Amino acid sequence: MNQQHEKAERQAGLPEGSKNNHPCVKPLGLNQYLANLILPPPRTDAPRRLLVPFSGSGSEMIGAMQAGWEDVTGIEKEAEYVKIAEARIKHWTVKSY
Repeated sequence: MNQQHEKAERQAGLPEGSKNNHPCVKPLGLNQYLANLILPPPRTDAPRRLLVPFSGSGSEMIGAMQAGWEDVTGIEKEAEYVKIAEARIKHWTVKSY
């Protein structure tokens, strides 16, 4: 991944003038790959659920949704990162992957 693409991925969905200053934003493709490794087979009686503690700017949550998890919940104590994650998740879940 080139730096320009990495920066665009990091900032995607954030309001103009906002900056994703989370210190550890991971590539979405890597998170999707890792989430796919632990994705259980589809079920008819319940959605496949994943809990992401320390969810930061939402990279793991976005990757999990792209991998096919139906119910992804994140926990983050820093309000600034929650806002960033919400904006990024909204952007990436509206797009088709």
